[in-house]
This record gives sequence, C-alpha cells and structure tokens, in this order.
Amino acid sequence: MTNRVTRLALSRGFTLIELLVVVAIIALLIGILLPSLGRAREVGKQMVCVSNLASRSAALGLYANSNDGSIAAFSWKPDVVYNPAYGAASTQQEAAADQTMTLAGELFGRTLDRAPPGVFPFPAAYYLLLRDHSDVPVFDSGNGCPSDRLQQEWLDAFRSDPTGEAYLDLPNRPFAGLRLDVVLASGLNSLYFMVESAYSQDVNSPVANGATHLSWDVPTDSVLGGRRISQVVFPSNKVWLYEYQDQHAAPSAQYFAYADSKCNVLMFDGSAALRQTSDSNPGWDPRSQQSPAPTTYRYEPDPAWETPPSHGAAGDTLQGWYRYTRRGLRGNDF
Repeated sequence: MTNRVTRLALSRGFTLIELLVVVAIIALLIGILLPSLGRAREVGKQMVCVSNLASRSAALGLYANSNDGSIAAFSWKPDVVYNPAYGAASTQQEAAADQTMTLAGELFGRTLDRAPPGVFPFPAAYYLLLRDHSDVPVFDSGNGCPSDRLQQEWLDAFRSDPTGEAYLDLPNRPFAGLRLDVVLASGLNSLYFMVESAYSQDVNSPVANGATHLSWDVPTDSVLGGRRISQVVFPSNKVWLYEYQDQHAAPSAQYFAYADSKCNVLMFDGSAALRQTSDSNPGWDPRSQQSPAPTTYRYEPDPAWETPPSHGAAGDTLQGWYRYTRRGLRGNDF
C-alpha cells in the first residue's frame, strides 16, 4: 500500500497553480535579464563606435603627415581651375563646394552638377579626403555608428548600388528638397562631424552658425582650410570630431547640443570617449568674440531623417558647446 501511494504521488504532475507560479517566475527573470542584455548590447555598439572614431583618428593623422601637418578639410581656393567642368570659383565657399562635389563625383565615376549658389559644402564631407589614408572603404559600415540605423541604411544602399540610385530611392535621407546631385553628395557625409575651427579661422571672418542647426554664416572673405594640428594648444581637451546625435545614452536618438546628450567625441590627441555635452565649456560666438555669450541657434529637424526636438515642439533654441570653442583651436573643451 505504501509503495502504491508513493507511486501515485510521484506521477500526479504539477497543478495549474504550480504551473502559473513557474511561468510567473520565468517571466520575472526575463523581465530582469532583458534590459541588462539590451544595455550590454548597446555598450558593445558604443565601444565599436569609439573604435570607429579611433580609426578615423589614424586616417586624419596619416593625412596630416602627408600634407605638411594640415587638418583634412577644404583646400581649394577661388580663381583657380581645379575641375574644368566647373571652372574657377569666385568665392571660398564656392571653391569648397566645388571640391566636395568633385570628390563625391569621383566615387560615382561621373561628374556631379555644380552645387547651386548659397549651398555650403557639407562640414561632414571631410572624410572624402581620407579615402587614400584609411583602410576602411568609404561605404563600409565602420564609417558610421552601428547604433545609427539611418546612416547604416545609407551606407548599405551605396554598397548595394555604387551609382547612388538605391540611396535616392530611400525615403529617409537628408535634404530631399535640394537638387538630386546635392542630395546624392549629402549621403556621403559622415555623421561624425568636424568642429568648425578645424576648417575656419579663429579670427578674421570665421565661419559661424546660421539661424538653424544646418545653416552656416560664411562671410565672402572667409578663408577655409589651411589649419594645422600644431595650432591646437590643448590636444587632450579639444574636440576634433563628435557624433551628430546621442545614439547610446538617451531613450531615443537625440541631437548632440542638448545639455543631457552623451556622444562619443574624438580629441586631437587621438583619444575617444563618451562625454556628456553639459560637461563641456559653453563655447563662444565667432561673430561676437568679446561677448561671454555662446553661439545659439534653432534646432529645427528634418522629419525625414532627424530626431524630433526633445520637448515635442517644432524646434528648440540650443547653444553651440564644443562645436564653437572659445578661441577656436587654441581653446579647451573639457
């Protein structure tokens, strides 16, 4: 009798309540573990992003070694014919635009139309100058942050169709209202932006921000390019490249100039790290250099590819931070 009761007790299985308890425990464990796994995955992507910036630093260093210490930036000058299809530019801004469009056209194996008047070449297009100084192909995923889904889509499109037609078919791309050749060249931009002082003079008609985040005030007598790494006074504290958006710490991607954004930045000494924007100096306004007030401008994103303002409004007024360092290359950001 004892053996029979024991066998019945062992074979009766779990009750419904016991199964529900087990399922609840498993669900609880999943709820605890998934955020940790997600954070670990994002930390891994953030480290890859830092590694990408380090690779960009090496290419920038090789460019400087090959070009008398120059920072990779615009180098074409007015009144000189570099591309017979365009002729000579009449201003420094036009010369820089011609250089950008020529370099982009070389990648597509054809001559792109000249940029229309008033279009400032893309400050992130410096990396077109690095293709002979880097072992990372221009369209490689390493030229963007792995957490930046849109830029990775742009790079995928260029890899799949080097003519650029696949990129033009994407719904989420920059500057869709501009002429197609300009839009095509814009897709080649790295979203690791270079600070303005790396291609603009600190005094004597420097480049400044326009009214909005993607507009610039470029005086007709501005001198672009020609800056050298030797002009940097505090290389371990001066930002060289920065992520356009916080892809790693904010709940959703957020423009770098929000005070609580955390973006990977590359310093002039080659070090890269995740830094909070508000930990940097507020910066200055290149047009009003004696004023203690920083640059301010409106962040009015293009909904096709940029993240909305953090407060749900049409735009926010933000300051320039390390994008406009007081005293330029001689300044100190962190």
